[in-house]
Amino acid sequence: MDSLLSQNANLNGMFQNSGYNFNRTERKILIIDYIISTTITEIVLPLYEPLLIDKLSDVYLESFTTQDAFINTSSSNGDKMTFVVSIDEFNINSNSNQYSTGTTITNVFNKIIIPNESGASNVVTVHKSKKLNYICSINPTRLNNLTIKITDLGGATMFSSNGRFILELVFIARK
Repeated sequence: MDSLLSQNANLNGMFQNSGYNFNRTERKILIIDYIISTTITEIVLPLYEPLLIDKLSDVYLESFTTQDAFINTSSSNGDKMTFVVSIDEFNINSNSNQYSTGTTITNVFNKIIIPNESGASNVVTVHKSKKLNYICSINPTRLNNLTIKITDLGGATMFSSNGRFILELVFIARK
């Protein structure tokens, strides 16, 4: 009977130190909303407040939405069929079978590829929506800035000078 009572007490946390117990959020969401003022491909974004990753976590792409991105017209320019995204602070380990197509160097090694589903100009398009696409794993760290580069397959910009994108990332702590 005593062993059953002590098991129940341990399960209920009766003998646990209450001064150090806290619930960690197992999932953190980072939303990047950026209005493009020039036709640049790389941006450095300071975060509103530092993002603290306190445990080994997996990073997922939750959604990617654009406004006024160049349209996907495979007949005129096949390079616009995908967004090639890199984030310097993440250790993205993707592989590729090609490094060049004709005269254009395709740099998709260690990058995130997002299909360009934009079929008309000056519209809002959801390219990836609520899919939890794995990007990478990240060790405990403190992120103050993100350096993001978004290009087409040829390394050119994917946005006109008045475009916008919203990139939603989810960090899920490993158990």
